[in-house]
Amino acid sequence: MQTQSALEQAKRKGRSRSILFLVAALAFAGLVAFVVFGVVDRFRQQLDAANQPEPTESVVVAVEEIGIGVEIQPEHLDLAEVAPELLPEEGTFDTVESIVGRTARERVLPGEFLREDRLASAAAGIGLNVLVTPGMRAMTIQTDSQSGVGGFLRPGYKVDAVVTIRPDENNLKAKWVTETILQDVKVLAVGDQLPGLESEDAGNRRRQSQARRHNFVTLEVDVDQAERLALASARGELHLALRSDIDLETFADRGPLITNEMVGLKQKRRAKVRKAKVETAEVITGEKTVIEKFDKTGKKVSETRRSR
Repeated sequence: MQTQSALEQAKRKGRSRSILFLVAALAFAGLVAFVVFGVVDRFRQQLDAANQPEPTESVVVAVEEIGIGVEIQPEHLDLAEVAPELLPEEGTFDTVESIVGRTARERVLPGEFLREDRLASAAAGIGLNVLVTPGMRAMTIQTDSQSGVGGFLRPGYKVDAVVTIRPDENNLKAKWVTETILQDVKVLAVGDQLPGLESEDAGNRRRQSQARRHNFVTLEVDVDQAERLALASARGELHLALRSDIDLETFADRGPLITNEMVGLKQKRRAKVRKAKVETAEVITGEKTVIEKFDKTGKKVSETRRSR
């Protein structure tokens, strides 16, 4: 009887241990499941966040090249979605309609943003006048192949203006002098056509004939430069020197260049020989005449005798 009771007691203790172990295992499994669920949930949230599109803003871009002076049409433009941090702080457009009819003051390449500072004023109209910066002037000069950089000039290039001219004064002892009168001047137009307003065939014909005929180049100058350019065009021969796009340096005025200086010769001046002032005295004695000359100090410098 006692042995049976001990066996039952041992069985109860075994069941208790089994139940405790089962409870502990379930608790541990629940904890692991909770941790795994948390990790999976965070991963899912990160994955959802990664799959969500980044915020963008609409901006107007060019779908083809727009030349200087070209009136912008709808087919030149398109809308693109761009991340806000890639956009300039201001000056862009978010609708095509806000740009159509405006004129480009600078060349715009495909894919570029259309910006306010690269377009003419909405009230400026169409033509050469919209390309002129407020406060500046457009002035046209006549050139040939040699003076116009061989016909390679294009609107937007920068040039220096060099004039060879007859001087008004004779103190330079030269018939012709050469001097750079303008520096870093912008070319607005070449010939009688604005860029972008002529057909491709017409442009090819114009470029082929530039090297064989006189052409016209329109420069953007201020009022003082316009006066210098007008005088140089009227009195001398103008040449244009092409500058690099990244060359912004200007040099100080070094004065006109004359031929002797160009070949390394110094101007030689002939010294004027001044004749000494003399007094003449004529002495007549009988049949002889003596002519004596004295300097300003009274010293006799010569004597001539003659017979009568």
